[in-house]
Amino acid sequence: MTGRPFGLAFLTGVALLAVGCESGAAPEAGVIDREVFVAAYFDLRVAALAGDTALSDAQRDEILARHGISEAELLQFVGVHGRDVDYMAEVWGEVEELMDTPEAASDTAR
Repeated sequence: MTGRPFGLAFLTGVALLAVGCESGAAPEAGVIDREVFVAAYFDLRVAALAGDTALSDAQRDEILARHGISEAELLQFVGVHGRDVDYMAEVWGEVEELMDTPEAASDTAR
């Protein structure tokens, strides 16, 4: 589906995955690194804020491909770590810190 509101769709998926995960689950093999998740999610947010319309599937996939990951891998990260509230708060904090950088401000002003 093209043009769906990425934020809403992603956050819905995150919430569903977080509820389904067991607390304290050991990280699974093949889960993307925290740094990759933060960088990819930051780029997705910047792109979403910079556009006049919601990100298309193609735009989202292109951004994720630049990071060498898929949407499924992004969601898998949340599925593995989603029940660790402190960990995820730190992750979202890192994304927010990046959003406050001059680079993010100039990218979203386009």
